[in-house]
Amino acid sequence: MKILIIGASGYIGKALSRQLSDEHEVYGTYATKKTDLLPEERWIHFTTSSFSEIKNILEKVNPQVVLSCLRGDFEQQLAAHRILAEYCQYRKDSKVIFFSTANVFDADLSRPHFEEDQPIAESDYGKYKIECERLLSEKLGERAVILRIPGVWGKDCPRILDLIERARSKELISSPPGLYINLALDVQIAECVEFILLNDLKGCFHIGTKDYIRNLDFLKRLSADMGFTEAVFEETEEIEEMYFAVLPGREEIPKMLLITVEDAIEYLVDNQER
Repeated sequence: MKILIIGASGYIGKALSRQLSDEHEVYGTYATKKTDLLPEERWIHFTTSSFSEIKNILEKVNPQVVLSCLRGDFEQQLAAHRILAEYCQYRKDSKVIFFSTANVFDADLSRPHFEEDQPIAESDYGKYKIECERLLSEKLGERAVILRIPGVWGKDCPRILDLIERARSKELISSPPGLYINLALDVQIAECVEFILLNDLKGCFHIGTKDYIRNLDFLKRLSADMGFTEAVFEETEEIEEMYFAVLPGREEIPKMLLITVEDAIEYLVDNQER
């Protein structure tokens, strides 16, 4: 299968490259720096500021599947996805997998959300992602697969490096006491994508832990299990319960890909260099 990863040099893009490049012909775009995860000849420079170039890239690669984990200016990203949708619209053997976010529900944090819930956002980021979801779904129908993910964690991810630095320096680590989250691992996302591709699954999927945890408890537990027992935590004043969580509800995803918060913590502790 010929696959184009838009944003292959980013954190999720790297995980996708590792997972898919052995069995598939994978190409990737980069903005500033390539990785050694793909052959040199399969890297293509692309930034959202030159969004119209996406058409030339698509014509050059002619992919069967496009994985979009692009970052950058929202309006430029939307323009690039509009070109992508129009290109794939008349290529009936093509498919787009779009990486969306839990922020599509950030106007309703009163509960966790499942795939069948109607998105409602108040942030610019959430509104942009909703607009991209609608654009791709309207243009491509079942050939547009939407993946909504919460905060992404993994080995040497920005979130865990920041937590380690704060814990090591005993810098105050704060969180609203009523904030509950679920999370996704980079390796889990990549494995789910491959499963969706191999089984030609359609529609919208939430990828992340199947349960949730209070954010402050998660940070405390992760810090302690990594050996930072003297990390300093502070609860901010908000006490209202808020849920930044997109829970997986699709029965097609096998149990081996449905992890718990406990599984995620164990993975992060075992795989993080401290």
